[in-house]
Amino acid sequence: MSEIVVRNHPGKIIKEALDAINMSNKEFAIRSGISERTLSDIINEKGNITFDVAEKLASYFSNSVEVWMNLQTQYNTYRYRK
Repeated sequence: MSEIVVRNHPGKIIKEALDAINMSNKEFAIRSGISERTLSDIINEKGNITFDVAEKLASYFSNSVEVWMNLQTQYNTYRYRK
């Protein structure tokens, strides 16, 4: 079975999604309920997605908490092995 390797921080995915819809970090923070500071840390790859943040992302993007937690875990595993 092949393993999926996530080499990019999940914050990059969020940043690309916001860029695609021309939404500012501030506006997304307000709409998602994630603090601007936390969002900034994640987008700048200085913070990790916690369960609380994953719930808010899942709600906003209409996907699951597991999607966001798995992305963070896979990225952390990649960094650890690197």
